[in-house]
Amino acid sequence: MPKSLCLALVGYGKMGKMLEQIAVGRGHEIKARIDLREPGAVQNIDVGILTDVDVCLEFTEPSSAVDNILRLVELGKPVVTGTTGWYQHLDEVKAFVVEKNGALLYASNFSPGIHIFQRIVAEAMRLVNHFEHYDVSIHETHHRHKKDAPSGTASTIARIILDKIERKTSVIEGNYEGRVPDSALQVSSSRCGEIPGTHSVTIDSSADTITLTHTARNREGFALGAVMAAEWLYSKRGFFTMEDVFHDFESL
Repeated sequence: MPKSLCLALVGYGKMGKMLEQIAVGRGHEIKARIDLREPGAVQNIDVGILTDVDVCLEFTEPSSAVDNILRLVELGKPVVTGTTGWYQHLDEVKAFVVEKNGALLYASNFSPGIHIFQRIVAEAMRLVNHFEHYDVSIHETHHRHKKDAPSGTASTIARIILDKIERKTSVIEGNYEGRVPDSALQVSSSRCGEIPGTHSVTIDSSADTITLTHTARNREGFALGAVMAAEWLYSKRGFFTMEDVFHDFESL
């Protein structure tokens, strides 16, 4: 772990408060708390607020994430963002980060456990690829306040499956009506109560069923991973994902 960092929390809801708890517990200082509830409030982010800040943790809303990220990078601050629902702008944001010689690390899910889970899924799919009588689907469940569906994590898992199983070439999202094509991977979602997040991959045949599930008990794992990402990103320049962080951990 690097020296004690001065962090800014951009977004100070439930996740922001958990980030603060974990960061302080790891010896870091929260230098700024920016609670942006309204789209367009990005102008409240200025150089004065971010004086002496080493890394910004951006956890807000899909509608404001891109503006927040661009503003923070423009001000020369490394950014870790866990906001999802804006990935259609990834190319634009990446180009801006490179142009400004900035630093951005994004992930659909920062939980160390979910990254272990994704590696388990990848290995399982490598094996399933050789057995055509198995079909695969994904289902994710989150709290009713979540604004995007499917979750960014489910979309990441879907890309892993399409990469490993040759017969799966497309994704169908939601409650599909009619027969699902053999080449399609269905990703479905439920929203209920205050569930932090559950992701399940079902592998099914006429003979048996295999279910792989990751269940988050709370936001603590997400927050821990995000703070670890901030520690890793400090002093770096470039455009990164949590895969880069885990690659370094695996090489230790």
